[in-house]
Amino acid sequence: MSEGITKYVGYIFVIIGISLYVNAGIESYHIQKIIGEGNLIECEVVDERLSMYSKEHIYVYTIKYNIRDKFYKTDTKNNSSIQEYTIGDKLTLYYSKENPDEVVINNWDEKYGGQVIRYILASIFFIVGLICAIFNKVLVKMFIPEVQ
Repeated sequence: MSEGITKYVGYIFVIIGISLYVNAGIESYHIQKIIGEGNLIECEVVDERLSMYSKEHIYVYTIKYNIRDKFYKTDTKNNSSIQEYTIGDKLTLYYSKENPDEVVINNWDEKYGGQVIRYILASIFFIVGLICAIFNKVLVKMFIPEVQ
């Protein structure tokens, strides 16, 4: 019985790992598409607040930018427990010509941080899942004592 459960847990982990790989790939493609357009402009931090979705102190920043005499506001995507910016700070960002609401702040966290974390998690889930699925009999014998 335990062998079958271990195998199915392994399959579920493999599926989660593949899903995370796909999700990270899609997000990476979207961000690189915006960066590839090369539309780099300056923006300003106009608001700073703590996230209402977290018990911890997670900073969310609102940035304001101007494209073709129209002002836009958006929140940062990768929020931080460290206060990175203050109101009035000038940043640069990439924007999409097709949809100026889609922006990527020109820093490592916004461009790559989320994808790197997802790729790492995907790898962990995938590898653990494969180990559970392939070596389920060995794992059960190692960790679950035989009942006589």
